[in-house]
Amino acid sequence: EEAEEKEKYNQAEYFLHGVLEEWDRSWRRRGMRGSFLRQYVSHICEGQAVLFPWMEMSGGVLRTHCEIFDPLEVYPFYGADGLERVVRHFRITESQARAKAIARGWKADWIGPSPSRPVDVVDAWYTVSRGNGAKTPDVINAVMIDGSLVKEPEADANYDRVPIIVVTAGGLPWSLFPGLDNTLME
Repeated sequence: EEAEEKEKYNQAEYFLHGVLEEWDRSWRRRGMRGSFLRQYVSHICEGQAVLFPWMEMSGGVLRTHCEIFDPLEVYPFYGADGLERVVRHFRITESQARAKAIARGWKADWIGPSPSRPVDVVDAWYTVSRGNGAKTPDVINAVMIDGSLVKEPEADANYDRVPIIVVTAGGLPWSLFPGLDNTLME
């Protein structure tokens, strides 16, 4: 019985190792510096990491990817059912924004003549109740670049919740909140 349990753990470890290797390869193919795991650990040591894992079929092979977002650019909103909205606001150059818009099939008519000019990108994910007794909400994604809506708000059938993972490490010490009744957390 112990040998069976050990084998299950070994299989899970091999699977996780393979996923992390795939994420690292994908990370480097996108031109990121350093390793995926190093970037993740760096953000965790700062107190928070924000991940966007996703999959795609490529040549009949399922590929997994994971993007790490700077926590200072991400604004999560929680409700009664957990994470309800995530807005990511960041700046990139116009040429980077053009490449991103074209690669993803978004509108690119907003693009101006200055490739090195910084532009604001706002990427929003949120949930909307389907009504009619549906158990899971619609998950909507919309993107604005330089003030122009380049991806109209649309439901993404691949998700039943906001696909962003916000990992907080440590948290705030209760001593920062004088008079707070610590029994609230017990």
